[in-house]
Amino acid sequence: GGSSVAGLRISGAANVRWRSGLITAPEGIHGFAAGGYGIQVNGGARNIRFDAVTVTAAKKGVVLDTASNIIFADSKFTLLG
Repeated sequence: GGSSVAGLRISGAANVRWRSGLITAPEGIHGFAAGGYGIQVNGGARNIRFDAVTVTAAKKGVVLDTASNIIFADSKFTLLG
């Protein structure tokens, strides 16, 4: 179940819970900069939780910058560059 998303960016948000789904990079495993990121969390985002997500086909599965309290539970990371 869940959604399929190519390139998830969360910027400046607080108290977000993302439940299940497949997350890939917009440009796949050979993508450049943000085009190769599965998930990017920045801009002071805080208290973000991912439950049962699969991050795949990305150069970098997760990129965090000025983010705090980011949690991944029961999640998988595969086929990363």
